[in-house]
Amino acid sequence: MTVKRFSRRPSARRQRAIEARDGKARRGALRFTLPPGYCWSEDGRIEIDPDERVSGAVRMVLAKYRELGSARQLFLWARGAGITLPVVRRNLAVCKIAWRAPAYHTVVQILHNPIYAGAVRPELPDAHHTWAWRRKAR
Repeated sequence: MTVKRFSRRPSARRQRAIEARDGKARRGALRFTLPPGYCWSEDGRIEIDPDERVSGAVRMVLAKYRELGSARQLFLWARGAGITLPVVRRNLAVCKIAWRAPAYHTVVQILHNPIYAGAVRPELPDAHHTWAWRRKAR
């Protein structure tokens, strides 16, 4: 009995799916769930969420991180202060913002998200076209 060896290359079906996603990104037709503080406009652009409570909470997390210097300290501060943070709740086609007590994972997600770091800049024309979709080579 021989053992079948699997290569590290993606299967043909997976490779086609990756190419289709990259093609949509190049055309500007790729839609994905945005983090709290951002939303899709009617014409398919990424915009800052008009809800001031959401964008204010995200700005507060980023400013407090600069002040405290660590995600853990930020998490402990937010829990102690009784602050709630926006979390995206997905339900098939609808995404809604829910307000939850901060979890460490939520704080780290905000700090590590490339959109908050400026990977997508809503004030620039065709902002969602500038995001480079790259996969790590294995």
